[in-house]
Amino acid sequence: MWPFYIIALHRILEAAGHHDELDHRLEMLDSLPWPRVDGDGFTGSVFPLTRALVALSAGHGTEAQDHLTRADQRLTYTKVVAAAANVTAGRLTRAFEQAYDLRKETRGFRLLEIRRLSVVAAAQYLSGDNHGCTETLSRATALPRGLTPPETLLFGAELHEFAEQHLGSWPRNSTGKPIFLSQLPKPGHTLTRRESQILELLTQGHSRARIAERLYISLSTVKTQLRSIYRKLEVSSAAEAIAEAERRGLN
Repeated sequence: MWPFYIIALHRILEAAGHHDELDHRLEMLDSLPWPRVDGDGFTGSVFPLTRALVALSAGHGTEAQDHLTRADQRLTYTKVVAAAANVTAGRLTRAFEQAYDLRKETRGFRLLEIRRLSVVAAAQYLSGDNHGCTETLSRATALPRGLTPPETLLFGAELHEFAEQHLGSWPRNSTGKPIFLSQLPKPGHTLTRRESQILELLTQGHSRARIAERLYISLSTVKTQLRSIYRKLEVSSAAEAIAEAERRGLN
């Protein structure tokens, strides 16, 4: 029964906004000799998955991905959280594909399905697909018994606001802070495929000239792309971009 205590602890403290206390408690409890094998089944995954979710709530993508490597990769829950990590990192196409492929696995598991729909809606919202986002959120409200106010907290604040503006069926009396995908990139701040390639080469220590050579583009194009990367990451130098990429798990 102890894994369910960990889940309950996560939900209560996360909903209350006590992220630092939650992170501390999970780290302490994770160090204890529970009857488990890391990466084996649910009992071997409950700590890395909850800790990954806490890291995502704080915008620490690399930390979340490190925790996910300890979870059982066969679990549907692991796959959903991995898709959420890709949304947070701005890998929207990959996140959408992962979440879409999970639709058969989450069918019949209400909270997993809501989390999956949250990932899909977030990827659509951030990519500017407002029509698709509206349809996905509508599917969430069309679940049996509708979408309860506490369940709306599994959608980020941006999605919640978008849903209230575009869906009459969206619950209007929900309170509390989002407990899933609460740290979304700003719309228009996700990196393009080319920008991601340039950032990856930058983190590997390549010069601008070498990046241009590797990608078969002009040095001028590299400089233009780097300015766009700095703007999206809200930094002003290559060193800051590398540090921010590491924090978010972009590299």
